[in-house]
Amino acid sequence: MSRSPAIQYRSSKEQAPAQAIELNIGSSVDKNRILTALGEACRFPDYYNSKSWDAAWDCLQDSEIEHLVLDLHGVDQLNKTALKEFISLIVDAYDAWQQPQLWIIQDKDKKG
Repeated sequence: MSRSPAIQYRSSKEQAPAQAIELNIGSSVDKNRILTALGEACRFPDYYNSKSWDAAWDCLQDSEIEHLVLDLHGVDQLNKTALKEFISLIVDAYDAWQQPQLWIIQDKDKKG
């Protein structure tokens, strides 16, 4: 996985900035759940359809969100392709606008 400053791996949420917004993904990580959680957490406009990475990109471009938290503790099903695509989206956004940073919370031995 990426080593960009956009992505920060930590073992607990307390290590993320206090103002970070948590993505509520539940027990599974897939494209639909990530996009839905992103739209809800960032309060994207009603026209955001949460079906494509392009729509998420467009809404992130207009967003002032600086920090996001993705807590992988308790996740039973992880679609690694979807997670990699999401990380790529965040890295690209960070490269373009210096935000947001994504704080991925997981056990140290599972770091990508």
